[in-house]
Amino acid sequence: MKALLCAVVLGCAGCGGRVPAVTPADATRAGVPFETLSTGRQTYLDTCGGCHALWAPGSRTREHWAQKLPAMAARAHLDGPRSQALGAFLRTFAGP
Repeated sequence: MKALLCAVVLGCAGCGGRVPAVTPADATRAGVPFETLSTGRQTYLDTCGGCHALWAPGSRTREHWAQKLPAMAARAHLDGPRSQALGAFLRTFAGP
């Protein structure tokens, strides 16, 4: 039990550094309102991270996220605005 708790704590500790903070410059670069990117990031942390370990958004391509997002958003029962915000966040920080 103690080992499991340590694994969970260490796993979550690594998430914050891998999921970038959103800045106004990111929003300008992406052409997306800052609030939308912030909502997308929080949705990623709370909703996606509530079910499984999070990938760093930059570790996957825009195409990967575009393929995964519809099914995962449906499974998580995300409404349209939150799903769109999540997509904007993942696209903005996706890797090459």
